[in-house]
Amino acid sequence: PFLLLLIDYYFKRKINAKLLLEKLLFFLCLLFVTIIPLLSAKTRTVETLRDIPPPDVIFSFFDRILLAAYTIVFYVIKFVAPFNLSFLYPYPDKTGGMLPTEYYVALFFLPWIVFLIVCGILKARKCRSELLFGFLFFLINISLYAHIIPIKGVVVVAERYTYTAYIGLLIVAGHFYCLTADGKI
Repeated sequence: PFLLLLIDYYFKRKINAKLLLEKLLFFLCLLFVTIIPLLSAKTRTVETLRDIPPPDVIFSFFDRILLAAYTIVFYVIKFVAPFNLSFLYPYPDKTGGMLPTEYYVALFFLPWIVFLIVCGILKARKCRSELLFGFLFFLINISLYAHIIPIKGVVVVAERYTYTAYIGLLIVAGHFYCLTADGKI
C-alpha cells in the first residue's frame, strides 16, 4: 500500500480522503499478512531452506539497526558492482557480543549515502519527483527485508529480494544518465 501511495505521488494525484479510502483494503491486507506470521512463533520465512537451522544468536535492537544498515549498503553496492553473488549469505556470528566489522562500517557509510542522495535530489530541480520516487521505491521494497523487525530464517541478505526494488534505482540511474547526456550536470 505504501508503494501505491508513492505511485499516486509520482502521478501527482491529490492525496485526499477518497484516495486513502481507495487504499484502505490494501492496508487491511497488509495488517493481516504481517500480524499472522508475527503471532505464529514457529513460522519460517525461508521455506526452501528448511534443513538449515535458524541462527542461535539473538540480535538486540542495536544489532538489528546494524543489520538494516548493512542490508541497504550491501544492496546499493551490489547494484553498482554485482560481483561475487551467492544464493546464501548466512547471519553473522557474534564474537564477544560484537558483529563483524563490516556491519559497523555500513552504519558509518549509510548516513553519507543518504546525504549524497538528498543533495542529489535537492540539486536536480527538474526531475526531483522522479528521483525521490526512485529512491523511495527502492527503500520501501528493501525495507521488508531490512531486519528492523526480526525475520526468522537463515539469510541476512539475498539478491532475489532486490529484483523489484532495483527498478527504483534504475529510474534514478536513467534520469542521471539523461541529465548527463544533455549536459545539465
